[in-house]
Amino acid sequence: MIQTTYQETKKISGLRVLIDILKRHGIFVALIALFIVGSLISDVFLSSRNIFNILRQSSIVGIMAIGMTFVLIGGDIDLSVGSTLSLCMVLAIGLQQQGLALSILIVLIVGILAGLLNGLLVGLFKANAFIVTLGTMSIIQAIALIYSKGYHMLGDPESAFSIIGRGMIGPVPIPVIIFVTFGIIFHIILSNSKFGYSVYATGGNAKAAWASGIHTGLTKLVAFVLTGFTAAVGALVMSSRLASAQPSAGQGYELDVIAAVILGGTSLLGGRGSIFRTVVGALFFAVFSNLMILLNVAYPFQLVIKGAIIICAVWADIIGRRALQQ
Repeated sequence: MIQTTYQETKKISGLRVLIDILKRHGIFVALIALFIVGSLISDVFLSSRNIFNILRQSSIVGIMAIGMTFVLIGGDIDLSVGSTLSLCMVLAIGLQQQGLALSILIVLIVGILAGLLNGLLVGLFKANAFIVTLGTMSIIQAIALIYSKGYHMLGDPESAFSIIGRGMIGPVPIPVIIFVTFGIIFHIILSNSKFGYSVYATGGNAKAAWASGIHTGLTKLVAFVLTGFTAAVGALVMSSRLASAQPSAGQGYELDVIAAVILGGTSLLGGRGSIFRTVVGALFFAVFSNLMILLNVAYPFQLVIKGAIIICAVWADIIGRRALQQ
């Protein structure tokens, strides 16, 4: 009887270790596997040009996903980031004639205000994040349509503004530099600051965090503000790269952003995740999209595969939590 109990305990411990390893390193294994497959099916996949192209493709979703990581770890969700991206893009193009510094400043302020609105409603007024951001998604999208009058707006591809999305520092595209810089800065904030600790504590157990003296409402508010800010930065990168914007440009980006964060190991239930793994999650989807293009996979089938990957990631998180609880 004692021997049986010991063996069962050993099996449970082994299962926990396996689940922990998969949670921590599964995305890295998957990314390496994609690179191996890519190198086997295409001679140009590992070329420096294609690698930088992958990094450039991942930068916009990656920048936005960095902000979203704070919200998800805090136990909430933001469905309005795609609409915020759209609004900030049309503003960036529409304000080009007002000067580079002023247009960038206004776009960043608008993104922060969008996040602030969500943060006030969710963090301070205790409204449900899903419902709130679903509503603000529609409102912000409507503002983008009103400002642009529904038209596709064209900018000046030769202006100084285009440097943000098209410029290079040596062989490295500026969007990649912004992405990496944000990754480092926000990783330090989340991992080594009092605010980062508050985010984890709030997402893990909001009541216990509040009882220990953490202002959970303010923590949530700041997390949403960061998400709005990173959406605005993503809009600056995307609009300057395209030298154009349309009011529907950000539709669907909220799903890509959330997917990158979840695939990186951040739990939808909050309390768990990291910026570094979010960056890897964004890279995974960029490599995946690149491979699908090289294989000439039709776009609808790409969406099916991507959706299946997201479902598997969420399912793995749920199963992992249940196993650890048992």
